[in-house]
Amino acid sequence: MEYEAEIVDSTRYDQLGTPATSLGEVNVENFGAKGDGVTDDTEAFKTAWEETCSSNTAVLVPITFSGPCKSDSVKLKILGTIKASEDPSDYAKDRSRWLLFHNIKNFQVEGQGTIDGNGKIWWKNSCKINITQPCTMAPTAVSFVQCDNLKVYGLNVQNAQQMHVTFEESMNVQASNIMSEARVSNVMVNTAKLIGTTNGVRIKTWQGGSGYAENIVFQDIKMENVSNPIIIDQNYCDQETPCKEQNSAVQIRNIVYKNITGTSATKMTTIFNCSKTLPCQGIVQKDINLVYKAN
Repeated sequence: MEYEAEIVDSTRYDQLGTPATSLGEVNVENFGAKGDGVTDDTEAFKTAWEETCSSNTAVLVPITFSGPCKSDSVKLKILGTIKASEDPSDYAKDRSRWLLFHNIKNFQVEGQGTIDGNGKIWWKNSCKINITQPCTMAPTAVSFVQCDNLKVYGLNVQNAQQMHVTFEESMNVQASNIMSEARVSNVMVNTAKLIGTTNGVRIKTWQGGSGYAENIVFQDIKMENVSNPIIIDQNYCDQETPCKEQNSAVQIRNIVYKNITGTSATKMTTIFNCSKTLPCQGIVQKDINLVYKAN
């Protein structure tokens, strides 16, 4: 991994190689991290974590790995930019994850820093982009596993190799103000058959997001007993109570539906639930023949 340290205030720490014991803070720069965007700083991060986890009270800047820890609570501050290696061979031991936080209780992650998965090499070699490539797993950028009483806020996560952030087997998790800007373009879904699915060709985005989904084509698709054959939802809300209405949204534009036929399990064969403030643009439908068929 690479670590860009230009926005870390190093004046807050003691001299090189010594944690600032007056604050109980551990700085990866004190363990050899260069932060030059070129050097592999992985070992410096591991050593800094060992120092943090073995301390009764400590704050690590800017990364962590696994517990259990001696301290009743551990705080991680990410103030700079953490950038992943772009060499897939560095993930030989585990292609499923990049940054893993495992078995840490009463853990708090905060800061205005950025976690950059540097995922371009993974996208380029995905079987979804290049059909000559085998379909293999790509890492999740940040994973929290078995981390009870967890608080995560104020982070920017970008360019994930696959998924951005996951929370697994954890209880009492609070996550807020986490940015994963959406940028999707030039996608074609061609020649597919969907049978008995809840959704057919679907684009969904949360309110309050940013970025765009554009230049997407769905064509030559057959459906059988699909509940929502064609659906765009810029107001996606995955909870029982209504989500708070927000002004910002992911821009959806230049979407083409062509030669989509078959049967719908509901009377609403097409649903466009677009944002009030940033509505869908450039939606084209051609040769659509979807018929409602009651079960």
